[in-house]
Amino acid sequence: MTGQVVQTAEYRRNFNGVNATDFAPLLGISPYPDDSPLGVFLKMTGQADPVEETEAMYWGHILEDPICKSWSVRNNKEIRRRNQRIIHPKYPWLGGHIDRDVVGLPEGLEAKLSSADGWGPDGSADIPEHLVPQPHIYMALTGAERWNVTALLWSFGPPKQHDYVIERDDELIGMLIEVGERFMVDHVRKGVPPDPTSSEQANKLWRRSTSGRTKVITPTQLVAMADLVIEKGVEKGGKDGRNAPELTLKAFLEDVETATDEDGTPLYSWKSQTSRRFQQKKFQEDHPELYAEYVGTSSYRVLRLLKAGMLAAANHAKTQEEMNDDD
Repeated sequence: MTGQVVQTAEYRRNFNGVNATDFAPLLGISPYPDDSPLGVFLKMTGQADPVEETEAMYWGHILEDPICKSWSVRNNKEIRRRNQRIIHPKYPWLGGHIDRDVVGLPEGLEAKLSSADGWGPDGSADIPEHLVPQPHIYMALTGAERWNVTALLWSFGPPKQHDYVIERDDELIGMLIEVGERFMVDHVRKGVPPDPTSSEQANKLWRRSTSGRTKVITPTQLVAMADLVIEKGVEKGGKDGRNAPELTLKAFLEDVETATDEDGTPLYSWKSQTSRRFQQKKFQEDHPELYAEYVGTSSYRVLRLLKAGMLAAANHAKTQEEMNDDD
């Protein structure tokens, strides 16, 4: 049933390390906006929001077994499920769950349910870039020489199953291990989160403001604010949010509520706010008649450009333009 919580702060029970599926976010090659080094850090430190099962996750789970069995028949190879997490003997921070072992052979099997975008011809090693680290980490964990990836792909028409074989690349495995170890040393063990790469990630890192805290804005932030004034009317945060002025401003504020000029005039604010919303699922599952008892409170922050801030940004931008013209 989609919508149920499938990942919580405790989903890494007894393992505070990097999983095989974390490497695409750590490398910045994941196609999913929430997959980032900061996202991995928040999950590992128990600060991430629970993840609800999507339609794609639901069907991927339901169809994993028949996809694997179909591969076994198609390739005349016996497979078996391994239920426990595998931990690397040399790097205890590195782990993963494999889909299947291939019995009697130095190889394993990973099953995917996906659109056909990014997948190469059947029988090749051409899988989407963001999936490449996963089988190589599985080979590092198990000592396997190759990893099979079987994918039920759909485009126009009925889905088709394609098989891919990924040969072991020790140089790539070494690079991945280095990336994971650096992440553990620089961030997890020091408790230092990676920088957010989007405005939405900044919201997750700095969820609440500290009441009454202020910062004096610098000319650099004034330029960013001038850009934001323009961009606000086009598309908030930019198309992908990675270099948006909002991110610059939020990274400047962190948990501070208000930015001021040198005279103490408030220019913009990012304050915590709360809202009460009806928790429909809990209402339906527990006591439908007790509406008031199941109204939850959430906290969020709103970035606002104050009038003085907009004027300051506009004046600063005009001054810069006049200086450039004089040059």
